[in-house]
Amino acid sequence: IDGINYIADQTRKEEESTRVKEDWKYVAMVLDRLFLWIFTLAVLVGSAGIILQAPTLYDERAPIDVRLSEIAYAAAKHRPPPR
Repeated sequence: IDGINYIADQTRKEEESTRVKEDWKYVAMVLDRLFLWIFTLAVLVGSAGIILQAPTLYDERAPIDVRLSEIAYAAAKHRPPPR
């Protein structure tokens, strides 16, 4: 009878241990998903912040290559032809 009680106690302890492990696995999975969403949100907000701070996004001036090509074209028009 002592042997049977010992085996029953061990089986109960194993079941309890398995239950606790499964609970912790569930907690880990929930935290993993939570941190995934937090990370995704942080990446999206950070990327949007960096992109929206780009100075060229709000610069209304003409690009320098367009300005310089117009100046070069106008200067070439007023230059005397080569001999």
